[in-house]
Parts: sequence; C-alpha cells; structure tokens
Amino acid sequence: MSSGRCSVVVGSDGHYGFSSVGRKSSAPPPTTAASVFDWRSKNPKREEARKGRRRSKKKKEKKKKGKKKALARKEKMPTITKLYSMEEVSKHNTNDDCWIVVNGNVYDVTMYLDEHPGGDDVLLAATGKDATEDFEDAGHSKTARDLMQEYFIGELDTTTLISTPIAELEIFQKDKSSSDFSSKLMSKAVQYWAFPAAIIGISVVAAILCTQLANTILLKLLP
Repeated sequence: MSSGRCSVVVGSDGHYGFSSVGRKSSAPPPTTAASVFDWRSKNPKREEARKGRRRSKKKKEKKKKGKKKALARKEKMPTITKLYSMEEVSKHNTNDDCWIVVNGNVYDVTMYLDEHPGGDDVLLAATGKDATEDFEDAGHSKTARDLMQEYFIGELDTTTLISTPIAELEIFQKDKSSSDFSSKLMSKAVQYWAFPAAIIGISVVAAILCTQLANTILLKLLP
C-alpha cells in the first residue's frame, strides 16, 4: 500500500468529498456535486438517517399545524365557565388545596404557593373572601396578572352573595317581630294585672287597719 495525502473537494453546490493523492483507490473520489450525491446514495445507512431526519421534521411541522388548528377551533367555540359560590371556595383553604377570588374570578393557586414571592401565608390568608383589594394593593405587574390565567378555574357566583344577606335580613326581621310581640304581650299583662293587684293591696291594708281599730276599741271597753 502506497502512502499519500488526503484533501477535501468542495462541489459547486456547497457539498464536499474526500480525495486521496498518491494512493490507489477502489472507487474514484467524489469531486463534483453529482458524484457526491451518487456517493451518498451508495451509502444506505447515511441515506436512511437523512430520510429519518426528514420524516421527523415533517412530523414536527404537522404537529405544529395541528396545534394551531385546534387552538383556532377552541377560540371559535363558545366557552362555558364554571360558577362557584363563596361558601364552596372558602372550603379550599389549605396548603394542599388553596383557592382565591380576585375580580370575580376563582383561581386554584395550590401549585403556585411555593413560588409566590410574598410567601404562601399571604395567599392562604386571602382564602374564604374576596381578595381583590389585597391583590390590587400589592401592585402586581402585568406579568403576574397574565400568570394568573394559568390557574383560572371559574367565576364567582354572585347570586349567592345577594341571597345570603337577604336571608339574614329575613331572620333578623322575624327575630325582631318576635321580640316586639313579646314586649307588647308583657306590657299588656302588666297593665291587666296592675289594677287587680292595686285593689288587693288596698283591701289588705284596709283589713289590717280595721283589725287594729277593733283591737283598740276592745281594749278601751274592757275594765
């Protein structure tokens, strides 16, 4: 076997091949673009790898297009938002299950507790009530507001907020009516029994006086 040198040959289309100088080869080196292509086609493993990369690229493009179409269909479809009562939201107030209400929206921030810059105690303290004022006072950025959408699960049912005070007002009015009725009844009873009691009192006093007078007269008549 004779020694020689190896050089790189670049074709007009940018492809390259290897050329040996000073030694004999069983196959001529690819010195042109056409020969490089022919050389590649004669290497089945390299060609199969190239086809595999093409198939993978096509699959990724197809998957990307499918996601875009699904997103477009989702935007066109009417969304059904789930409603939650404040009573139901207030039940989720632990580290393992934490919901908050901000601007009428309900958020499940359980997975965000450890990442919250202000600590998990701040979010836990905001459960069971409308935390809108606390949220606005903290001065959250637009990034924080956009991040909240990842934890959105529904909206607050405002009808439950209206019915609860009305029910409490009705109970209060009933209690007040009962109290007024009892007061009036006691007042009537006092008025009813006041006169007979006065007569009885006068009769007792008169009887005592008469008894004392009779005793005095008897003492004077006795020798």
